[in-house]
Amino acid sequence: MGDRLLLLLHFGKYEVITHATNLTACVHACCNSSKCHVALLHKENCVTVECFNAEVCQLTAGFGSSLVVVRNVDSRNLEGDAQMIAQPR
Repeated sequence: MGDRLLLLLHFGKYEVITHATNLTACVHACCNSSKCHVALLHKENCVTVECFNAEVCQLTAGFGSSLVVVRNVDSRNLEGDAQMIAQPR
């Protein structure tokens, strides 16, 4: 993982979701957790992240990774926040 992604994992609580091996499943896992802000898929490894502050969640995905902001850090709205940040080719 790139330095920025490691920074994201350092400044947030994260959980590895072993059953989610694609981006759709990873995002669904994040959506199902009220504390998840970001779904991160690196190769076939899904990590859901609860960011400690909004600045940490503003990162971009590195090569081989996809990052989806599921909800804003300060958002109480659990629907409608999902935003694809990057999906490198």
